[in-house]
Amino acid sequence: MYQASPTVEHPREAPPPAGKIELTDATKVYAAHGQAAAMQPTTSAGTPGNGADEAGSVVAFDGISLTVSEGELLCLLGRSGCGKSTLLHIIAGLEELSAGSLTVDGRPVDGPSHRRGLVFQQYALFPWLDVYRNVRFGLEARSTGMDGRVKDRAVRDLLALVGLEGFEGARPHELSGGMAQRVAIARALVNEPEILLLDEPFNALDAFTRMTMQDELVRIVKQRGMTAIFVTHDIDEALYLGDRVAILTPRPGRIREIVSVPVARPRDRNDPTLLRLRDHVYREFGLAVRQEGHYSI
Repeated sequence: MYQASPTVEHPREAPPPAGKIELTDATKVYAAHGQAAAMQPTTSAGTPGNGADEAGSVVAFDGISLTVSEGELLCLLGRSGCGKSTLLHIIAGLEELSAGSLTVDGRPVDGPSHRRGLVFQQYALFPWLDVYRNVRFGLEARSTGMDGRVKDRAVRDLLALVGLEGFEGARPHELSGGMAQRVAIARALVNEPEILLLDEPFNALDAFTRMTMQDELVRIVKQRGMTAIFVTHDIDEALYLGDRVAILTPRPGRIREIVSVPVARPRDRNDPTLLRLRDHVYREFGLAVRQEGHYSI
């Protein structure tokens, strides 16, 4: 087994609290068709490549060790294909690791759980259900034992939280992109998860709606005291949202650096500390430093 590249952490004022999510030497390999997964990719750490070995197996990510603290909003930042989404799906319990370990609250993850809510890149709403029933579906699919009136109150409270009061009867095709993503977030929250996992949820939104949704997400996560992991390839988005940003190398994904973001909330997008961190991350990806705008990778 080859070694993951060292993780660099910016100094922090105090050590983090005990980990909510713990990944240790986590590796995911997809085997070539009809073959067992090999564990030796041919690309070196930090070198762009396809992460495939001679047998055709693909290493999505390799040797990732990471602790996510209770109540933290961590962003996973990297180029397309570096294993960000795969890692998120494994934390959600939808896939398994090929090697290494994953625990939540000290217990191994062995499948999906209502304690971990997942928001996909696409809205994944049921087109034949209205907004209210799309959100309530999460409660109906899980045997909660809740009284119908309690379910109704829970759904309506969530719709108010995400700003969709008055749209309970609307169908997905009648919603804007931002509204549809609010429904998806509400559905992920309806079972009161302790952990919220978000897989590039704002990619399809226009710039103005995207910024609004970023602020709404931070408000909801912090208000409800959840731990959250947000996958993105947008540098400015990662730094604006995250308490920390874990930068992944090209496939096979390894943690290149973990950047702490010591900026108080609510954040000013032009805060000097954010701009300095942005310049640092640009250089980590070999990008020219820009004074205005944002950059996706």
